[in-house]
Amino acid sequence: MEFLDLPWEDVLHQHVLVHLDLQDLFRLLQACRNAKSLVELYFQQCRRVDVTYWSGRITVGAFRLLTNNNSLIQKLVLTNCRDWLSDDVIGEVFRNSAQLRHVNMSGCSRLSDASVRCLASSCPLLQEVLLKDCHWLSAEALCALAGSCAGLRYVDVESCWDVNDAAVKALVTACKSLRYLSVCKVYGVTDASVIAVSHNAAALTELNIVGCWRVSDYSVRCATNINTQR
Repeated sequence: MEFLDLPWEDVLHQHVLVHLDLQDLFRLLQACRNAKSLVELYFQQCRRVDVTYWSGRITVGAFRLLTNNNSLIQKLVLTNCRDWLSDDVIGEVFRNSAQLRHVNMSGCSRLSDASVRCLASSCPLLQEVLLKDCHWLSAEALCALAGSCAGLRYVDVESCWDVNDAAVKALVTACKSLRYLSVCKVYGVTDASVIAVSHNAAALTELNIVGCWRVSDYSVRCATNINTQR
């Protein structure tokens, strides 16, 4: 019996391919026709896609091969994919990923609001979104995300400079399950955001406002008192 004669989904996928890194998977894909079919089928069934380690080396073609025929993705990690990831490329994935629960686009500098709006309209089950250092993110796009993804529990918009009090209020008003919110280093966040959080985000366990220079000690004390009285 040869390697490719073993059951693909029950044995090779679950006990062999799952332990290979992305580079090894693409090497296997090029070995022969049957190996190519084996890896492509594996890609189609992956629920977690993380290209962080390969962010500066993976090509658009390789990423599309990894994601385009997979409608089962639940966790997508794209941290620091600066050079090649565009709205069009990520939009193809979002439109085919209705099951997506977690996405990390932190540091993806070539994207725009179009990506977040596509995410909002395509992935209603989204629970966690990380957009740290996405300076292109607008307050309006964050509002659209909050309006479409009411199940959000974890939101990180650190250093997203256009986020403001209105966006924070929209988020905490729409997303009642929100447990973590980071608006660290966002100038547009003021006392109004902290008060909105304290009045609306009953499930929140952590609020990161480090570097929010327009937030006063007074609003933090007020928020603390409100939460203590619950």
